[in-house]
Amino acid sequence: MDESKLKKFDRTGTKHSEETKKKISEAQKGKKRGKYRPRVKKDNKPEGDKQ
Repeated sequence: MDESKLKKFDRTGTKHSEETKKKISEAQKGKKRGKYRPRVKKDNKPEGDKQ
């Protein structure tokens, strides 16, 4: 992340350790398609025509 993005949040002294960074990145990888968010078919529209 570059400095301009960090300044937006303005949280000083909240840098993650390397160990924590690894855990976070692992969690991010599995987030989109996990146990509770199964793969959705592309042709399904999220809302609107539900039958």
